[in-house]
Amino acid sequence: MEIMSALFILFVLAGKPAAKDTASALIQNAKSAEKALGFNDALFYDTEAGFALRDAGRPDSAAKLLSGFGDRMSNIGEFVISALAFSSAGMILTESDTTGAIDLFGKSGELYERAGQYQEAIYSYIEASSLLVESGRLDQACEMWKGFAERAEAAGDRSSAAVGYASAAEKLEYTDRLKEAAELHTISAGLYESSGELWFSAQEYQEAAKILDTLAEAERAVEIYRKAGQLYEKTDTELSLWFAADAYFRAADLLLQSGKKKEAGGLAEDIKRVGASAEASGEYQKAANAYRKAGDILKGAGKKKESDALYKKAKEMDQKAN
Repeated sequence: MEIMSALFILFVLAGKPAAKDTASALIQNAKSAEKALGFNDALFYDTEAGFALRDAGRPDSAAKLLSGFGDRMSNIGEFVISALAFSSAGMILTESDTTGAIDLFGKSGELYERAGQYQEAIYSYIEASSLLVESGRLDQACEMWKGFAERAEAAGDRSSAAVGYASAAEKLEYTDRLKEAAELHTISAGLYESSGELWFSAQEYQEAAKILDTLAEAERAVEIYRKAGQLYEKTDTELSLWFAADAYFRAADLLLQSGKKKEAGGLAEDIKRVGASAEASGEYQKAANAYRKAGDILKGAGKKKESDALYKKAKEMDQKAN
């Protein structure tokens, strides 16, 4: 986790304390470092002291120590150091005081936001969200993520906002608020797309389409499945062509179920294009998959001759793959 990575850096900078150092000695070291404006060192010593206090059965004292340091750092504008202190306090309280830990992780996230580090804030909110879900507070987790997403979007961090909306959508799915979840997945997809993260955008569109499919909103689902397929085609991952063919196929199948054979046939052409791309790059299993899916759609559309030709093509790709 990024938080722990940052603490590790502080650990290296400060130097590992001797095993004989007690919590009291560490606290004194922290006070000296803070007085000398060595705030990274102070954070390190207070964190070590906090975990020592926790191990001695005093987690509340540990959290109070780190929260106090976090407050002082926040008051002088050292928001990142403050955020790290509150995260450490949250970690310490995770097992003994869930509500307290949630509040501390939330405070950490807010401080990262004040520092303009929305990506770092996500890690703190993930911890808070996990604890909220475990304690059955799904609505609160959803609202936390939505609030973060809106603030990140307003600040111009579209990628972080996309994470927030997607996380909120996931919580809505848990509570069967599916229409709202589909809307947030779509918003997330648009933000990812505008920030150039096309793979994540395609996945969010596909999640939205699956929900709309479940809700029997076929027309909207077809539109969004098609959008997902187009974006998958623009990405370059091991799974891109598999996912593109699947998205187009799902859209075409919905059209067939609605009796729209001509439109389904048009999507079969998109699937064939995916197959041709895979074939051209020597990815014959992917090509076979796409040609076979296109054949299935054309068969359903009543175009037996065209479908048989694609099934034959798929067999040829299978043979090349083997």
